[in-house]
Amino acid sequence: MKDKHGLLSGSIDQTLKNMTIPMVFGLVAILAFNLVDTFFISLLGTDALAAVSFTFPITFAVNCITMGIGVGLSTGVARLLGQNAQRDAARVSGHGLILAVLLVVVASMIGLATIDPLFRMLGAHERLLPLIHEYMSVWYLTIPLLVIPMAGNSAIRATGDTKTPAKIMVLAGFINGLLDPLLIFGLGPFPELGVKGAAIASAISWAGALVGSLYVLIKRDKLLAWPSPRTIWQDWKDILSIGTPAAMSNALNPISGAILMALLASQGTAAVAAYGAAQRLSHCC
Repeated sequence: MKDKHGLLSGSIDQTLKNMTIPMVFGLVAILAFNLVDTFFISLLGTDALAAVSFTFPITFAVNCITMGIGVGLSTGVARLLGQNAQRDAARVSGHGLILAVLLVVVASMIGLATIDPLFRMLGAHERLLPLIHEYMSVWYLTIPLLVIPMAGNSAIRATGDTKTPAKIMVLAGFINGLLDPLLIFGLGPFPELGVKGAAIASAISWAGALVGSLYVLIKRDKLLAWPSPRTIWQDWKDILSIGTPAAMSNALNPISGAILMALLASQGTAAVAAYGAAQRLSHCC
């Protein structure tokens, strides 16, 4: 017979298990579909795979902004929900999404204007720059579609629900994996777009995740409110006070990846392509 402490410990362990398993499953599903994405791109040849491999550190770095905001957002929302301040939590959630979108849009605008010099600095060969342009021009323009589901899922998890964000991630990964061969190789009525098709497939999957996240935030959890000019600056300050350190710690990975990519570039395109494929595989394991 367990005492109250034993029952409490067992309840906490079970709760943590129920929260962790869906998060892990959703993350593994996304990484697995990214591996499928890499597989189809590799069928286009070494240059295509190397070009997309060069983009990994940059796309990861931009996503670190959203991940950091997500940490600050989930912390603030969870605290307010714990105080039964549903309206304030909805306000902070909306302010957090706006902040994440604004920061990523600024980063994307800078990225669009610096594609050539940035990737030359990483060691990309001149013949790869057109392929990198095809991919990154679409990616930079559409990455705001991913910001809302990424940050929004953090707010949803703050309610204690980790299953719904995982399902949204799985849905996005499934859409991406389904559209990749259709748009990359032009199967059926679809045009053959090459690496640009991979970027468009990702954008469409992000749009699907966006719709799912907004539906849950607005209709089910009532966790999204109109911005309040009176409190938005303070909410942004609170979110950034927690999110900035989280984003900076996450940014260490793309920084080290960019340095390694630049070193590998001196060994040739094939080395970069192999590293890119291995990087995706290692992330899935």
